[in-house]
Amino acid sequence: MFEATIEDIATMRSSLEPLNKIIYTVTIKVLSDKFHMLADSDAKHVGVEWILERLAFSEYRFDKEVEMTFDLPKLMEVLKRLEGKVKIKTDGNRAWFSDEFRIFNLGLIAEKEASLFEMVKIDWESKTDIVTKSLKQFVDDTLLFGDTVTFIADFGKFGVNSRNDESYGNSKAEIPKGDILLTNLTNKKVQSTFGTDYIKPFLDSGISNVITVNLSQDSPLKIEMKTDKVKLSAIICPRVAED
Repeated sequence: MFEATIEDIATMRSSLEPLNKIIYTVTIKVLSDKFHMLADSDAKHVGVEWILERLAFSEYRFDKEVEMTFDLPKLMEVLKRLEGKVKIKTDGNRAWFSDEFRIFNLGLIAEKEASLFEMVKIDWESKTDIVTKSLKQFVDDTLLFGDTVTFIADFGKFGVNSRNDESYGNSKAEIPKGDILLTNLTNKKVQSTFGTDYIKPFLDSGISNVITVNLSQDSPLKIEMKTDKVKLSAIICPRVAED
């Protein structure tokens, strides 16, 4: 059995919200110092790592490791109805969530298989910290011309291009230098193309003002967002660009 009180359920709810349209089953592992989760989309196009730090809790009673596997859409429905300080506990094959006025219990379901985070081993060729708002606006531009975006890391520059639509054209942008906070690049240009439907939920989440983008040539992308209480990372598989 495990019992803890999260100081503000909005911290948990807002950090899980980007996953709600991508991932359907999540396993949250309760550790001595945090909640930790690895989960994938059904087709394994996206793998995520989510961490809710001990700092987010006002009470945390832990005696042994516990795993809680939920239907994520149902969990999110519950979290959206809870407010403020929320007590979370497990009892057998159920988890309980309660605020000042409400009590919900959710059945725990079968464990999931290995995550992309455990299978994908990449030494990314570029790592760039970008102001989230800046990257979001240029990714939004690409939606005018299709459902893919190409990221290009090139000697300290970072480009965001749409697919080329023969009927309507395309969009090309470069992140302003002032919005690139840190970059660690190899001495070559790298680029890869991804589905915007997998990237947009993270950019729209507002979890952090800065996003870390790890990129390699025609390889999965890794993005990272974090605060002192929560960390959300995603591995997104590339999409073959259409002609």
